[in-house]
Amino acid sequence: MALVALTDRFGEPDGDMSQEVAIARPPSEVILLAGRRRGEECLDMLNDLFVRVREADRDRTQELAPGPSLEDLDKNYKGNAAYLMAYIVGSGVGALIEEGQDADRVIDSVAEFLEQLSS
Repeated sequence: MALVALTDRFGEPDGDMSQEVAIARPPSEVILLAGRRRGEECLDMLNDLFVRVREADRDRTQELAPGPSLEDLDKNYKGNAAYLMAYIVGSGVGALIEEGQDADRVIDSVAEFLEQLSS
């Protein structure tokens, strides 16, 4: 629920699902901690992961389209995927809570779904 809400909140305004989802972009200094090239590549892959999550929700399926899991991305990017995902999700969860969502429910939903994405 929370990741889908994040993509709804930060997605393209025209609602075109074929375009990449515009997830909450970390500030440049956060990306630089991952390394400029590595950080940008990792963000692209995380955007793809969010697109696959959104498509699975739209299709009402538990199966994501083929692609690397969050765990695979984190291994490939030497820990940076989890770091950047934490920033993105934390920003999004904060925004959802500000909009009046139940904080415990949002956080529980995110934690459960991130665990599923990692396998």
